[in-house]
Amino acid sequence: MRHDPDQTIEVMSTYTAQAVGHRGRTVRLNGGKVPLATATYNRSQDDKTKEQVAARIAALWNLAKGSSTADIEALVDNGITLSKMVSMALENHSEHASGTPRAGQQ
Repeated sequence: MRHDPDQTIEVMSTYTAQAVGHRGRTVRLNGGKVPLATATYNRSQDDKTKEQVAARIAALWNLAKGSSTADIEALVDNGITLSKMVSMALENHSEHASGTPRAGQQ
């Protein structure tokens, strides 16, 4: 079997993901050209959950687009969650918008 050089993690991590396919349960990259994952076969989940699983995988893939797996794992290992990142970004945005310097920046 010949491996596609466009399907290495280095290349694939630059692609955008979409939940497509049968009932939106398949995650594909690069405009649907590269298969990534499927949420179709778990018989313990209802249809809505399967669709949301695929959508979640695609959204998280897109959120991490361009980041290495090691970088993502380092964030997780350091207790960084998406909700913490959002909170930090909102806090940073509101501080910049108000002109109030953060602690240690005066």
